[in-house]
Amino acid sequence: MKKIITISVLASAVIFASFGGDPKKDGSKGPKAEVINLKNFDRSVKPVDDFYQFVNGSWIKNNPIPQEESRWGSFNEIEKQNKAKLKIILEAAAKNKAAVLGSNEQKIGDFYSVANDSVKLNKDGITPLNGEFAAIENIKTTDDLIKSIAHLHTIGVGAMFGGYIGQDPKISNEIITQLGQGGISLPDRDYYTNSDERTLGILMRMGSKVLMM
Repeated sequence: MKKIITISVLASAVIFASFGGDPKKDGSKGPKAEVINLKNFDRSVKPVDDFYQFVNGSWIKNNPIPQEESRWGSFNEIEKQNKAKLKIILEAAAKNKAAVLGSNEQKIGDFYSVANDSVKLNKDGITPLNGEFAAIENIKTTDDLIKSIAHLHTIGVGAMFGGYIGQDPKISNEIITQLGQGGISLPDRDYYTNSDERTLGILMRMGSKVLMM
């Protein structure tokens, strides 16, 4: 067993190491990235007894969960680093007043500037959405509804249903397009179709809350 684990770890190290180094424009590789940091290992633990602690023990000890976080791991660190880099890109784009009109840099810069202009956001309120509200109010036919739902999905609103790509629950080695209901507020259709006293009471209370929004 010990021999098998050792071979597996060594094989993994070789595979990961083969991906090290970012290719340069001339085709050569730059410095290899550190894939497996042996300092994170807890060598006071035998891998055959607790492999997780053996591999991660020192990292866990040296990286306590920050007070503002509910969990912490290496992927959280990567996310934090990525957000810091994205902020630099966004701020640079917002400051570049010479960006070509219609370019991605100009669009990103304008979007970031507007998103951070709290004075304008508070002043405008929901006014920018009035066109969307009017389109919904003007739905008269099934075709109007279909077109409206399609439009909402193009702007990131998951009206009526949502879609994503994920593992097939029946064929685990395949990735498929999946759809799920959404946008009906209550858990499932029975809350809208059942006529018992309890269900009708829930529906009426929800309707009252919506009218008060």
